[in-house]
Amino acid sequence: MAAYNRPVTIVETLGIITFHAGLIHSAQVAEPAGVPPLWMQLSPEIRHRVIGRVMRAFSLLYRFDIGGDLSNSLAFRVDGPGGGEWYVKFSPNAATSGEGAIDDPGLVIRLHDTNIFCQMLTGRFNLPIGLINGRMKLRGDLRLFLRMNTLFSVDARPKGAMLARAALAPES
Repeated sequence: MAAYNRPVTIVETLGIITFHAGLIHSAQVAEPAGVPPLWMQLSPEIRHRVIGRVMRAFSLLYRFDIGGDLSNSLAFRVDGPGGGEWYVKFSPNAATSGEGAIDDPGLVIRLHDTNIFCQMLTGRFNLPIGLINGRMKLRGDLRLFLRMNTLFSVDARPKGAMLARAALAPES
């Protein structure tokens, strides 16, 4: 799948399809109908699993070409039922994710509950208001937060493909 930075397994593909349709598209349908999005009806266990799948997608969407020599990590701490701790680590050589706490993350994103995570992921979270009212807290290198949209995007390319393109590029 050309959108990711490495080959994707069948399990990863199914997980991405599931969370994408369950979060993004269900919110797009629910909003005009005036009903709560599907994630509001999911059990805490399923919300927890969905967040884990999103973290794996973050590791697949890391842009090595934009990150360059950057070696750092993001920690997500989500409170409330279905919450937990997850991380995404990235370096010039690899991007990985997992569940649990990590030592010395570059940026910690703490969210009040899983609903806030889902709102943030679907573009339905008012960041300034969320920071002011404490529903979201950031600690660490805030530049990482500001770069997340570019460091993790559906334009990720396999590392080998980037190297091949660079080798074929005409010298200036």
